[in-house]
Amino acid sequence: VPADVVASSAIAYLTSWSRCEPLQTNNLPDPPKTVDEVYDTHKQMISNCESQLMTSLAGYKMGAVGLVDGEPCFYGPLFKKFLTSSASQPSLSKLCNCHTLEVEIGFVMKNSLPVKSEQYTLEEVWDAVDSVVGCVELCGSRFDAASMGEVPVLQKLADGLMTGGVHMGPPLAKGSFSIDSLRDMNTSLRVNGAELDKGRGSRCPQNGPVESLLWLVEKLHEHGRQIEAGQLVISGMTAKTNSFQAGDTVCASFRGDIPDLTVTLSA
Repeated sequence: VPADVVASSAIAYLTSWSRCEPLQTNNLPDPPKTVDEVYDTHKQMISNCESQLMTSLAGYKMGAVGLVDGEPCFYGPLFKKFLTSSASQPSLSKLCNCHTLEVEIGFVMKNSLPVKSEQYTLEEVWDAVDSVVGCVELCGSRFDAASMGEVPVLQKLADGLMTGGVHMGPPLAKGSFSIDSLRDMNTSLRVNGAELDKGRGSRCPQNGPVESLLWLVEKLHEHGRQIEAGQLVISGMTAKTNSFQAGDTVCASFRGDIPDLTVTLSA
């Protein structure tokens, strides 16, 4: 796919998002043909997010484990405008077809991680983390329900890896955690008091949150990018549900040193 077509696809996703008007089968952008074109589309979304969404890059999300042969997982961009905390509740209508909630273990980075001569180790990546954050990801899509069932997998992933919003708990000093404790941390997701799913940190890409972060660091380097100090990384789904609506109260439980994160979804 030519570079101008990739850029046009990225702008189509961003325009759909800014207008909260999902794309339909009669106006879909050209699908990517390769994994590289998926990431090229992400780069164009990042380059155009200020003009189209009035926001900037906040960090990265991890996911799509095993969806594409030869690719253990994928990463996608997060945008500042769609991060919320206890002071601001997430609005489903602003996320453009929010379809899945996920319990995630997040990291706020203390140090940037530039390219170096040797690959980073788990310990080096963990040392670059400033704080640990319990998160609920609100996955979005720029496709309507009908086209979601028809577009190829690579096109779904080109849409920012179905990026949407992230509701964040308080940042916690990482001294209470370790690489092993995060991998072994049990999680669950409740909606209106009913437990709908449970999991653990080892469900993340590469079998652990810090392991997921390490993969991201090296993959960004392959694409000429790097994690920057202050950015947020959510390390992948540990529990999820598609059963929710505006007005529901969602509780992410981490069964450890991360306190429960409760949020009411607004329309």
